[in-house]
Amino acid sequence: MERRKFLMMTAGLAFSLICPQPARAKKGICKPKKGYKLIIDQKLIEGNPKPTDLMGREAPKFYQRDINPRSSTFRRYIGPQDFRGRIVAINYWSTYCPPCIAELPLFDQYHRKGDLVVLACETADSDATRGTNMMGEKNVDIAQFCFPVLGTKGKVPFSFRECEPDNHNPEYWDRPQGSVYDYMGAILADNVYGSSGVVPSTFIADKNQIVREVIVGAIGNVQLERVIAKYR
Repeated sequence: MERRKFLMMTAGLAFSLICPQPARAKKGICKPKKGYKLIIDQKLIEGNPKPTDLMGREAPKFYQRDINPRSSTFRRYIGPQDFRGRIVAINYWSTYCPPCIAELPLFDQYHRKGDLVVLACETADSDATRGTNMMGEKNVDIAQFCFPVLGTKGKVPFSFRECEPDNHNPEYWDRPQGSVYDYMGAILADNVYGSSGVVPSTFIADKNQIVREVIVGAIGNVQLERVIAKYR
């Protein structure tokens, strides 16, 4: 069955989306738009051209599956909304990105201390459950960390219609709210949490779920200490 792939790359790093088609599809009329563009045009989510657009706004809810067997929320579908009253770091990372992997122990240190909750969200071209990454290198062992590692499989927080245009026989698939969609995380990464295309990227939400800091690129110990002290 045909797979469609969307790839956006910035500075050699990328968020990508491969949308598998369900076994059954409906016949009907659909506009000749695909994936993210179609969803945005339906006004079901608001597309953010820059990650900083979320500054001062409530962190968008999502329900992504925790794939870290060491985490207390393993196999649950969680998001920032589950940690109101805590500082939350929503970190987009990938297994092929050395700066991403380098900062994971730092996040783990503060997560263990209870200073903040870390939600490490994989990009669509990453899969920490595999033995090797897309570069053929050995994957990082996520079980050495205690924070949730969220895969791209998630529950749909809003209903939308995805379609494959065809001049003669277009097909479309309804994605109902609450259904599980393998690449929901990629849609969130590019159109809800901003489309910088750069990993790592980290969004800091305060105890009231408001996004206060957006860090595009690696974060250091001093910077993270300052952020925690500011919103503690």
